[in-house]
Amino acid sequence: QASFFRWCNGLTDPRTILKSYAGLLPEQSSNLAMQLGATLGVVHSESLAQGLESDAQSGFTCRPADGVSGSICTLEESFRQVKAPPSYLVFAMNCICDEAKNFNNRRPAVLCHNDFRLGNLMFSSSPDATADISQEPPSSYDDARSGEPYLAAILDWEFAQWGDPMADLGWLTATCWRFGGSQPVAGFLPLEPFLAGYRLKVAGFDDAWLSELSFWQRFAHLRWAIIACQQGERALSTREETL
Repeated sequence: QASFFRWCNGLTDPRTILKSYAGLLPEQSSNLAMQLGATLGVVHSESLAQGLESDAQSGFTCRPADGVSGSICTLEESFRQVKAPPSYLVFAMNCICDEAKNFNNRRPAVLCHNDFRLGNLMFSSSPDATADISQEPPSSYDDARSGEPYLAAILDWEFAQWGDPMADLGWLTATCWRFGGSQPVAGFLPLEPFLAGYRLKVAGFDDAWLSELSFWQRFAHLRWAIIACQQGERALSTREETL
């Protein structure tokens, strides 16, 4: 196995970003939201999915029959790792799985980042944030907002797996990942320009997808609750040093 890295400059801390970009002009917010949507659209593109599926070295060769099945399978695998799930978590899990069975819109499975949210998104004031390692990132939010904001990088791909594209949209817009921000996209960006950028890259996206957004936001809250339970059990087990 091998890992490949590229040095990028920018901001990743959620609360610093919320503070840094609180004064963005409407046009700047729209442009940044459109960038974010278009970038996620590329991740969800059929061409990328087919490339991963045909590459035996990618680790993504077993593509599920549809996206909903892939996302539910990932959720069930995560839930099985919780040794003593509380009753409310069992109830929520059963509700989400039962609701998913009634989905008529079965989209093809795509590559889902599965942690596409503030904290894993790097923003910069430069359209080309790739830099020499000797260059320092912004030291304060005043430095960060000195130019037009751009998406510099997407971090933390360890949860990436086949799934439904709406799973990433639900995760990004879920209340639990807004860090107290009031805007629907990552707490600080508007939804419509984000969707406009996403539509540019994803064929077949329509309003029927958006009718499912509430489900996928609830799916996101359940998945985060499951992850939190896993973290709690690891911390209490004393088998691993907790972060």
